[in-house]
Amino acid sequence: MGAPFLHYSIEIDPSDFVLETDETKYYTTLDVSLEVADQDGKPVVAHDKEVYVELTESEIQQSDRYPIAYQDDFPIVPGEYTVTVILRNRVVQQYTVAEHKLTVEQVPQNAPGIGNLILGFRSEQMDDTSEAGELRTFQIGKLRIHPAVEGTFTLGETVHVLTQVLGDSSEARLELALVDAQGGIVLDRSVPLTTTEGGAVLESFLLTEMTGGRYRMRGQLVAQDGTLLGEKSVPFQVSPRTVIARPWIHRRSFDTSVPGLLPLTLGDQLLTLGRIELAQRALEVAVDANNPELPQARWRLAGIYIGLRKPDRALELLQPLEDRFPNQYEVVAGLGFAHYFKKDFARAVDYLERAGTIRPPGTSLLNTLGECHQGLGNQARAKQVYEQSLELNPNQDEIKEKLASIVTTAVKND
Repeated sequence: MGAPFLHYSIEIDPSDFVLETDETKYYTTLDVSLEVADQDGKPVVAHDKEVYVELTESEIQQSDRYPIAYQDDFPIVPGEYTVTVILRNRVVQQYTVAEHKLTVEQVPQNAPGIGNLILGFRSEQMDDTSEAGELRTFQIGKLRIHPAVEGTFTLGETVHVLTQVLGDSSEARLELALVDAQGGIVLDRSVPLTTTEGGAVLESFLLTEMTGGRYRMRGQLVAQDGTLLGEKSVPFQVSPRTVIARPWIHRRSFDTSVPGLLPLTLGDQLLTLGRIELAQRALEVAVDANNPELPQARWRLAGIYIGLRKPDRALELLQPLEDRFPNQYEVVAGLGFAHYFKKDFARAVDYLERAGTIRPPGTSLLNTLGECHQGLGNQARAKQVYEQSLELNPNQDEIKEKLASIVTTAVKND
């Protein structure tokens, strides 16, 4: 789907990493909480994960010298965000908090472009089942990089650079350059792009015959005629230290092989951001994947069609779920709203009343339910429901008028 992914790594200093032991193994559980909020503070992504860590006897003898890194990734729609990650070690109730401002750009679908540069202290060709172009955490296809947190390297160390060339860039070239603080090029390299795996480019630079200090790695995508098609750069520093302790790594990845999971995830994010048309497109793709393990794709999409006043499509999506999910609020309430828009008040009342027993109803459901009861001539129940709605939100003039009309009618009938 051409979706951007955020890859992240959190390192815990060995002095802060305490393990339990039963004399045969050393272990702990890390609780990882991640939140991505938009510029208004609205959470767009929220994850809570448990990570079980176990070290062998030989590993524990070295663990006081090496940090522990937790790595993961997830898809994210374009926008401006604040990312907050909290990592807690259950053994000692200690936690680490990291926060980062993030700009996610739109991935070009056809036009050539270049992804962000990732700098690592090591890279490798993985011997696994990864397909060309498949994404795993800090990995494209079979090419994996081990990121250098804070971008710090030592003199004589090798900087590995991983990026992804996007769109049709077969006739372009990638110019990589190591640039010093004054803008001078220390090292550079031109990379042809005719044989890259899934757009992945992996190169390395040996840091010799240079001094410590601050530098930038720059990548420029250049057309055959010299036109600049895209540019990215990332800062790093060369330390006078002789050795930097590199971490043990515990890695997870978003599973892009699950049919429908990626478009469902993006659709949920777009719904949260109020980008309804784009959310609808993503969720249609998720539903078309026909994964029975992701029924929420159908009820999320049905909710959009209800909002668009297209009840027939909503019923088409929800009715196959009714027997499997008799107590799922989104299914039951969705069926109620769909029948309401078809003016089938009797069936709508049944579903809406049941939905109100599954989850405390909001004003939207209560007002719709009241209107259905009115349409069926059940004025007493309509009155109860409208009064309940006004208790939740007294500032509803239209509902006050409907309630007043019921009272007036009742007086006249008396």
